[in-house]
Order: sequence, then structure tokens, then C-alpha cells
Amino acid sequence: MSFDYGSDSNKFNLPNPMRLENIFLLLCGSVLLIAGLLLLLMVKQAIAAETIYYKLAAVLLAVAMLGAGVSLLGWAMRQLRFFFGRGRPISLADDVPNGMQGKSPASDSLREVLRQQALVYQEPQGALSTLLHSIVPNLTFAPERIRNLALLHFKKGITLLLVLAALTLSLVGGKAHGPEWQHFADWIGVAFMGYVIWLLLAPVNNALGLSLRDAEQTLSPSRLVLMLVLAILGPVLLLKLAPKLPNVAWLDPFPQVFVLIVLALAVYGVFYLALLRNVKQPPNTVVSNKQDTWSINCHPGLALEEFAREMQNNWQESIPNRTYSRLEPHIDLNEKSGKFYAEALEETQPLPIDATAVSFASALASPRLQPLLLLDVIGASFILLATVFLTLSGMQILSVTASTFNANLLTYGAVFFALGMYAICSAHQLWQRFEFKSQLISIEMSGHYVTAQLDHGNVLKDSIKTNSHVVQIESMTFRLWLTELTSVTFQNGSQRYALSLAGNAERAEQLLRHFKKFAHDQAIILAPKAQADQQRHAVLGQFNQAAALPDASEVMAIPLGDGVLINTAVADAAPASKRPKFCSKCGSATLPEGLFCGECGEKIIEA
Repeated sequence: MSFDYGSDSNKFNLPNPMRLENIFLLLCGSVLLIAGLLLLLMVKQAIAAETIYYKLAAVLLAVAMLGAGVSLLGWAMRQLRFFFGRGRPISLADDVPNGMQGKSPASDSLREVLRQQALVYQEPQGALSTLLHSIVPNLTFAPERIRNLALLHFKKGITLLLVLAALTLSLVGGKAHGPEWQHFADWIGVAFMGYVIWLLLAPVNNALGLSLRDAEQTLSPSRLVLMLVLAILGPVLLLKLAPKLPNVAWLDPFPQVFVLIVLALAVYGVFYLALLRNVKQPPNTVVSNKQDTWSINCHPGLALEEFAREMQNNWQESIPNRTYSRLEPHIDLNEKSGKFYAEALEETQPLPIDATAVSFASALASPRLQPLLLLDVIGASFILLATVFLTLSGMQILSVTASTFNANLLTYGAVFFALGMYAICSAHQLWQRFEFKSQLISIEMSGHYVTAQLDHGNVLKDSIKTNSHVVQIESMTFRLWLTELTSVTFQNGSQRYALSLAGNAERAEQLLRHFKKFAHDQAIILAPKAQADQQRHAVLGQFNQAAALPDASEVMAIPLGDGVLINTAVADAAPASKRPKFCSKCGSATLPEGLFCGECGEKIIEA
């Protein structure tokens, strides 16, 4: 099972996808190791009985079998545990660290995918690639890794057919040169056998990092031309080199080379079927897009902060979102007006779609896994058969003389071992397929702003006045894109590919209403809100009221808080001769000594 570090959820307890492959690897590795040890013991006894140096070839064969067995066992042991922790699967673009802002070309590509509501697929290039996409039209919509593997093995299959045709042409054309042709036919068979074995095994080592360039170079035009030239001119060239070529009849490459090519084509056909089972119908590409026009009197960065808070409220399994883009709006309060732009792009933690454990029954019931299981069965059978041939070949080396040795068993062992490794390594490339679901959300704000200063409070009457810098935004454009993203990866820690997009109009509309309400509810007047501020405001009001009374005859201690007292004179009563004055314009009462109305500013006329 896998492990998700620091999470109480079991959604990330993905079953080990290599469970069935490990069974075959352990079986083949153990049999090879045991057979290599037995052959080594037999070599020990033979060397102790008599010193025959050519029999030391059995030592090299035993060492090769031991090395192959240990390699297969090590391969299986490295896959016994499957870890899927935080940060997996990898992000679709470079992550922006928390508290920072920025973006990357990959994030721009993702935003363009949302804006266009379409996934980007690479068009086929080259004659064979175009031919393959014509045969399998839906291959265009497959992940890049599947397309590259399909192109690589399509060219590999054509190469095998060309090799078979070239070998047949060389042998048929060479018979016209007389009986001595058999000597050169052995060399042709050995050359073609070595080339096919290299063709089967060499690209597999780089399969996990396969690129389109690797697939294109598998059967380049130069290789094709060279193969045709050698098929036609090869026999003549070999005849010219006849005196310098040693006799290789002991290798006996026929019919092994034909068995190798025919069975390689059969394994290739099964693997290509497995590839096609990973090709699906054209995907959905629906994105929910909302656009609105706002006129607000607050900094647009507040809406961006609310977006971050809302995204955190919806973290999947308490795992932070992946932030691919974040650009905060730049508002210069020293300028009267200007333009601004802001954006943000986040993806929720991708959750596995299917976490079913892989077993023989489930593999047989799954159309996608059936050819993979068949490839492992074929590969294990070929490796076990190769072990038998190699062991018998080692025993033959120990029991015959050098002049009577025939490498028929040895070549069969090499052929079946190469075929078995090709089958298992090919299936290995597709066992670790995982699909994930996540939400991809992007917002964008752009428009013009005007700055101003807002003063609040009566200049003549109020003792407490405030002022604020106000950002006024008229007809700001707010855009929101939201989609349910289905993605796939073919190895833990490898590149993740987008498969399909599904809109969620209800969620998009909910987010739009939420952000719009938040922006319109922001206050523009600065006012004390803390409880201590309110207490001190009340005390200052009493102080102002007391100070406004003339001829105070008493001193009143007003508590300011924390034991602080302010002494102020308080009059018992105002003299009767000083009555309040009233404004002739608005009728408001003013202090007896006031010269102007505190409400409308009109000059007070003495009665």
C-alpha cells in the first residue's frame, strides 16, 4: 500500500500497481538464481576433476545467469512498497510559493486551455506518424506518453517486418553464389540476430524517459535506406571478405533468428493492443466561465485575498492547493488614476479516481489490464524457457570437447531471454497508470482606478474626525473560469497529462456571487472598532462636553481607563443671561458664544 504523510484519509492509500508484475519477476529471478548457482557448482566439480580451460566458458554463463537473476529480484524488491505522499502527483505547472507572486509559461498554457475550453494536442509529424494517426484516429487525443510509445512501437514493428524481408532476400539471393554460401549465411544470421536483440532491448532501458525524438529516430530514413542497401549488397560484400571471416558455424543461427523475429512480432502485437486499450474517445472540454462588471470603492487586492481564503476553505483532505499563478494588482495611491491587472490560478489536490487493488481476477476482468497480464505471462514463460536452455547449454559445455560443441542451446536461450525481457519491460510501462480528479480555478481582474481622500466628520462641531484614501473603480472586469479536471500519470513522480475538462456552472456562479458581495461590502470610512477605542471615544465626548461649559465651578475627575484621571471643571448651571442661540437659516441651536452655525455654517446674527 502507499502512504500519504500527515493525512487521516485513506483516499491516498493506492494499491501497489506492480503487485502482479512482482510475482513474475520474483519467480523468474529466483529460478535464474538457483539455476546459476547449480551450474556454478557443476563447474566447480568439473574444474576440480580436470583442468580444461575451454570449460571456463560455463563459468561466464553461470555468472551471467546469476547476474540476471539478482537483477530481476532487485527489480521486484524495489517495487514491493508503493509510496504516494504529499506533492504527488506532480503539478501541471511550477508552483508559486506561499506569500509570493509570479507565474510560468506552463501556467499561461493552463490559463489558455481554460480560456479556449480546449486541450492542446500535438499534430502528427512525418510520414509514418501521419499513417499511424490515420489508422488510429483517436490516438490524437491520447496522452503524449501513449502517443510517443505508439509511434515508437509502430516503427519497431515495421522495422521487424523489414528485417524479416531483408533476411529472406539476403538468403535467397546468396544461394546463387554456390555451396560456399553456407559459410556466409551463418554470418548473416548472426548479424541479424544481434540487431534484433538490440532492437528489442535497447529502447526499453530509456522507455520511462521516452520523448518524441526517441520515437522519431527508431526508424529514420537513413536507417531504412541503410537496411535496404545491406539487404541487397550484403551478400556480395561478404563474398569479398570471405578469406578474412572466421567460421561461426558453431553458433548455428538458423532457425533461431527466424524464431526470434516471428515471436518478437507476436509480442509486439500484444503490446500494441495494450497501447490501444489506453486510447479513449475524444474527451469533453467544458469550462464554466463567468464574467461580470463591478463598480467598487475598495482595493482590488482585497478580492484576491478573499479568493485565497475561499480556496483554503475548500482544501481537499486538508491539503493545500497548488498555486500556479498569482499576480497582485498594483495601485499607486500617489497617482490620481491608473490601470491595474490581477490574476490567480489554483488547482485543488488531485484525488485518485480508482483505488481498487490489482489481482489476477480484476486484471482478467479489465480490458485495459488483460493484455498487460498476458505480456507478463508470456515474458515469464520465455525467461523460464531460456533458463532451461541456458542451463542445458552449460551442462553441454562441461560434458563435450571443444571440437564437438554446438551453441544451438545457447542461442535459443539468448533468444528467449531477450523476448521475455522485452515482454515484461513493455508491460511495465503501462502498469502504473493512475487517473485523478481535481478542480482548476482561475480568476482575472482588470480595469481603471481613481484615488481620492475622503474626510468624515463635522469640521466645526465634531471633536473626532477621520480621513481615508479611497480607491474608486468603475466598470472593472471580473472573470472566473472553473473546471473539473481529469488527469493521468503513468509512473509515480512522472509527468501528469490532462485528459478531460468538465464544467461546474453551479459552483462557478456561487463563487462569483461570493466575491462580488465581499467586494461591495467593504467599508471606505475609517472608524474605531475596538472596544478600547469606543471607551476612550466616550470619555473624550464627556471631556469635550465639560470643556464647552463656561465658568465651571467644580472639577470632575473623568476616568480614562487603567487608573488615569482627567480633571475638568464642571459648572453647576449656566448663567441665565447666556441663552442658547438659534440659526436663522436652519434653526439649529448653537452655543451662546458661537459665531457660526455648526450645521450649515451660517453666521449667527445677534438678536
